[in-house]
Amino acid sequence: MTNTHIIWVISLLLLPILVINAYAADMDQVKEQVGKPVKIRTDKDAYHCEKDKQVVVSVSGSPNTTYTLVVTKPDNTTLTYTITTDASGNASISIPLSASEPSGTWLLTLYDANRRPVAEWKFMVKCEVSPPPPEPMEPCLTVVSDTSTFVDRGNTVLINYTWPAPINGNDLGVPGVKTIWSSNGLDTNNPYTFTRYFLLPSGNVYSGTLTINADDQWMDLKINGQFVASEPFPGWGNVHTYNVSAYLQPGLNTLEVKAVDIGRAVAALAYKLDVNCKPVQGSTHWDKIIFTIDVREVQPSPTQPGNEELVKKLRPLIGKTLDIKVRDEPSEIVALEDTVKAFLAAKYNLTKQDLTYITVKIVEVEYAIDPNIHGKIVPQEPQKPTEAGSSKGNRMNADIDGKIGDGVYYALPLGIGIAGGLGAFIAMRYRRGQNY
Repeated sequence: MTNTHIIWVISLLLLPILVINAYAADMDQVKEQVGKPVKIRTDKDAYHCEKDKQVVVSVSGSPNTTYTLVVTKPDNTTLTYTITTDASGNASISIPLSASEPSGTWLLTLYDANRRPVAEWKFMVKCEVSPPPPEPMEPCLTVVSDTSTFVDRGNTVLINYTWPAPINGNDLGVPGVKTIWSSNGLDTNNPYTFTRYFLLPSGNVYSGTLTINADDQWMDLKINGQFVASEPFPGWGNVHTYNVSAYLQPGLNTLEVKAVDIGRAVAALAYKLDVNCKPVQGSTHWDKIIFTIDVREVQPSPTQPGNEELVKKLRPLIGKTLDIKVRDEPSEIVALEDTVKAFLAAKYNLTKQDLTYITVKIVEVEYAIDPNIHGKIVPQEPQKPTEAGSSKGNRMNADIDGKIGDGVYYALPLGIGIAGGLGAFIAMRYRRGQNY
């Protein structure tokens, strides 16, 4: 065998080894280039839109490689970004967050140049949309101490007195009011009970602030029969303020407070109730009390004043069939006539003396009426003789001279009476042609 033959034999034997080594080297290079795992992460697992303004995404993959990042939101909308790694195989990108982003799980998907997904990551986003600011309440009523406040003994009179420091004024430290007391005098250590009726428009929520003071002490402050507070110690120099929103109700309201003289010098009561209203939606069951009134005319004399102004004020109502709406069961109201008088006192700013001249006659009671049709004190259309059954649903005339009523449905609570000593009676449910 010649040398040439020997060389060819050796070459044929070595060729497979060289090919295998070259292939192994190429595979190592490929593995180094494409075998490095690709990772994607966010800087946090959960985000809050009001606190976090952006999401920082980090990518770790092959060096100098371009990837496509797709962001899928919970509402299935998507965002697409292009990310290129540096020589170390790292890259980052910031995704902005707005307050209107959808809450839930967000998905990040990373694609290579061939649109093959190479990595995924999920994170949470919570975006609470702030509720709109509440509608502001509007002032709807201010009730102050004056002669429209009833006193249990005697008549309510104004007190003309100037208090020294710390009051330094004639209003007992309650601006805009008139200080009041009973015409019976001091009656030291024997409290008087003062009562004031007032109306609030229905279909509202209420916010009320009551400011009160007395010389020498007030106690058992109640609104609609619910106890609010008592002054712990006598002292006309102390003005007290209370939030009474929880005690107010639509329609007729009652403020009651006792006041007592201790020092045997001067006595007075002062209060001011500021009420704000905000309309709300909703329906309320209403019943209707139908009635008539008459006013006894009294001419002035040396022993008593006349009531000409009262007659003039109520003349449009005299002899007419009127109604008021109640939210409670009329058959359970004590003394319907007194309830009507309480309404008149609040509506027309009457005094206790005024009420002694008014006679109320209950005509009938209707139940479950529609407040969208009926409301306020108004005269009734006379029912035609040919009509049978209940008068429920009768149409109402417009307000007399356009002066009566204000579009308010007056809700009268149970048990309100002007003269508590009149005694209780169960009001019968009157029906024309029907008995319930």
